[in-house]
Amino acid sequence: MLSTVGLLARIYDVYLVVCVPLPRKLEFSISPIAHFLNKTMRFGVKNREFWMLSLEKLIRIIPDNTEPAPLKFKEFQERRIMLKTVNGYATRDNLKVLLEALCTHL
Repeated sequence: MLSTVGLLARIYDVYLVVCVPLPRKLEFSISPIAHFLNKTMRFGVKNREFWMLSLEKLIRIIPDNTEPAPLKFKEFQERRIMLKTVNGYATRDNLKVLLEALCTHL
């Protein structure tokens, strides 16, 4: 499914955003974030974001080589966290820094 949507996002040069519920334990979010970012990078998707959503908060994980999607929501307290990548790919060290940032901001 992700490969089909990723291919369409690349062909039409549109944003690919995945939105998931905010997990109770933030460390459970790292593997899906890494999978999404690395897989979409392999497909050549330039504009991609990973969102985690709770009833009050929206956390947007944005790779450093991506322009943030021009979307705003009044209903949610929004946090944008820029993830440093290496050639667009999430690395283990950068994901550790991301986990620390998530723990700090929540």
